[in-house]
Amino acid sequence: MSRVLWQKLLMPDLSAPPATLRDEPYKDEVTNTRAYEKPSAEIAIPDPKAFRSMSRASIFLAHIVQDAKDALAPYQAKTPFSVGVYCAVENGPIDGPSTAKILAQPDPENFAEHYRKFRNPKMYLKQLPNLAPAQTGIFMDLRGPLNVYTHSLAGAWHALDQAEWDLESGVVDAALVCTAHAFDDFLVVKRARRVDPRCLTEGAAALLLVKDGGRTDWTSRVELDPRNFFGISDPLINLLRRS
Repeated sequence: MSRVLWQKLLMPDLSAPPATLRDEPYKDEVTNTRAYEKPSAEIAIPDPKAFRSMSRASIFLAHIVQDAKDALAPYQAKTPFSVGVYCAVENGPIDGPSTAKILAQPDPENFAEHYRKFRNPKMYLKQLPNLAPAQTGIFMDLRGPLNVYTHSLAGAWHALDQAEWDLESGVVDAALVCTAHAFDDFLVVKRARRVDPRCLTEGAAALLLVKDGGRTDWTSRVELDPRNFFGISDPLINLLRRS
């Protein structure tokens, strides 16, 4: 089985009452949600200059993984290619506010000009799910395999399973398995609400695994929270909460 060298959780205060998440561009809302208390601008990351290109999920990841520096150091000293990243994360926002501004213009024949005016090019970087763990890899100088899993329910299981295979086969010496669930995209939040009635909650989790003989059956170690649902991050967050 693999051995956990380091782990970190980010969650809101679960005793706080749920709230209703409202989205103005879509003129819609999702009830029974709980966001992490801090706004993105107040969450510390290794290099604040990258903030404008990062989604909230990306900020969550960078914030928690920076604390793994000491645990990663022995493997990075050997080679920066010895640590693989296995991340479960949804796509980032499609920028509803700028889309609403473009569609509200009275001259649709000038769509290209309105798109250029209202659309921030950096939003494209925030949309890509692979950019979230990749930015963390840049911060931490992780140059090994980068794997991203976007299945809304099984993504975290896929990340753990691939990490186990790569450790067992010697592809990597250490595996950073991580996940983040943030209210970046209102459409993703709406979809998550449809599949699970529990309080939809932001959060992130990361753990560093090393080979320790055999493979671990992670599914037998996870006990789901009957009240809170962490979206794509649900299995990994609940694994760390009870470890």
